[in-house]
Amino acid sequence: MCSILCAECGHTITNDIELLTTPVPNLLGGNYVASESQAQMICDMISITQADILRLNGEITHLNAVLDGLTHKHDALQTYTHLHTALVALIRHLPPEVLSEIFLHYNNENNISDFQLNTVPLLLGGVCSRWRAIALSTPRLWTLFALTI
Repeated sequence: MCSILCAECGHTITNDIELLTTPVPNLLGGNYVASESQAQMICDMISITQADILRLNGEITHLNAVLDGLTHKHDALQTYTHLHTALVALIRHLPPEVLSEIFLHYNNENNISDFQLNTVPLLLGGVCSRWRAIALSTPRLWTLFALTI
């Protein structure tokens, strides 16, 4: 018998349910009729098994609730981490002039002549409000803007 104690809630999960072997293997899978004593033994085993199933259903329900709670905490911590990591990203410390130069480099490096619309200024402006302000205030970036119809 193995029992596990949950560190969070103190709930004890017992794993003492054993998978039963049939007491009448020769009767299974055929058209045989169980004797009266065999029928009683089979009914007793079915009762035990159904009680075990009910107990396992309760454990599964409890563990699913615990798992849902842990998943919710995990997702909340993941969101918290992502939001706060963004606050201390090194790119936030770059001066606007440097970002502007990077934007111009990006535009020149990615020759977009194959597209009908050079959307680099629009794409960069869609990242965040700071990048939008820098992109809008970089006239050389917009001189490269091309619309082909």
